[in-house]
Amino acid sequence: MSDEKKPDISKGLSVAAATGGLTSIAGGPKAGVIGGAIALGGWAIAELVEGLNNRSRRRADSWWKELIRQLVAGGAGAADDVERQVAAKLLDDETIQDVVAEGVRGAVDALDPSVLPALARVTAVYCAQGKRPDPFLREVVRLLRELSAEDLGSLRSLAVQVSAPDLPAHFKLHAMLVQGDTPRIPFASLIDGVGLEVFAVWFEATGKPEGPTEVRRPFAQIARPYRLFRLLRAHGFAMEGFGGLLDTHAGPDVVSVDRETLERIRDILGNEPTSKP
Repeated sequence: MSDEKKPDISKGLSVAAATGGLTSIAGGPKAGVIGGAIALGGWAIAELVEGLNNRSRRRADSWWKELIRQLVAGGAGAADDVERQVAAKLLDDETIQDVVAEGVRGAVDALDPSVLPALARVTAVYCAQGKRPDPFLREVVRLLRELSAEDLGSLRSLAVQVSAPDLPAHFKLHAMLVQGDTPRIPFASLIDGVGLEVFAVWFEATGKPEGPTEVRRPFAQIARPYRLFRLLRAHGFAMEGFGGLLDTHAGPDVVSVDRETLERIRDILGNEPTSKP
């Protein structure tokens, strides 16, 4: 979770409001109690909203700076010139407006600020190409804003593995319990798959009468594969997978993925550390 400073809802409460509210609650008649509670609640909510607004502005500012950095790194020009160009396009270019709105909304709503570089990178790609928001952009933004720093590191660990040259276009990711040299299907009661290792599984033709043979390769060790698999399925980046005997087992421990999708996610995530920017 983020270690950002939480808004202090007591800061800014006037002494008179706080004292008056507490006095009414402590010793006044019923109407005074209710009125005092509402007064205090109103001030507290106002301060909370202000604190959240301040955090949103900080998030948006960090995201904006990262967006400009990504555009500059992509060869768009000097930082000052790029910032002026993007700001000018925001006035009348609906495509840029829509793309930036997706990105900044994700930055403000993100569970953890460690995803801001990835959010800025995918926004920069669409801005540079003049490409309107599409289902991929919208879903990858929604996926990123639900990731913790731990989830982000896990997703990056999965995505970088697609560089292996012999991976097929479509394969399964199966989180399995390794005991000795024999991975096996875990008990479904395991919480988030902690302690499991993720294998890439697919079938290859052999030309033999017994038919295709299963290939099972160690893929990655991540903290909570069940949680990450759920998120990938929820946002359309994976489908329910089947494994086990006769390929009939389905559960939280297996998903079906395609290489192209993981490659696109890999390019968005980059190699930034997962610490708070």
